[in-house]
Amino acid sequence: MSNVLIFIQAHDRPEILETEISAVATVGELHDALEVLGITVDAETFIFVDEVEEHEHKERHEPLRHVKHGSRVHVGRCKRIATTVNFLDKSEARIPARRAGAGRQGVGRPCF
Repeated sequence: MSNVLIFIQAHDRPEILETEISAVATVGELHDALEVLGITVDAETFIFVDEVEEHEHKERHEPLRHVKHGSRVHVGRCKRIATTVNFLDKSEARIPARRAGAGRQGVGRPCF
């Protein structure tokens, strides 16, 4: 099998990383390649390939979709921010719970 070069942009990393994976790589092989580069993949991690709207959230043995030579892989994390609202003599603090099926921020679906 031939390999393809992919470029990786990861959360909190200013540089663009690159690695090679198989042209018919699985989700697990991508996760392993990210771990070698020092990028942790867990339940709070979202992986998007190029400009595809849905993130890669399949099982490790399933094949990657949309990966080709020169693809950009975007690795992000869902942030939950505690907020406190003060109004007159009342305060209320909240930490949003993560919703099932939450998508990429800025695409019309909040991350929490």
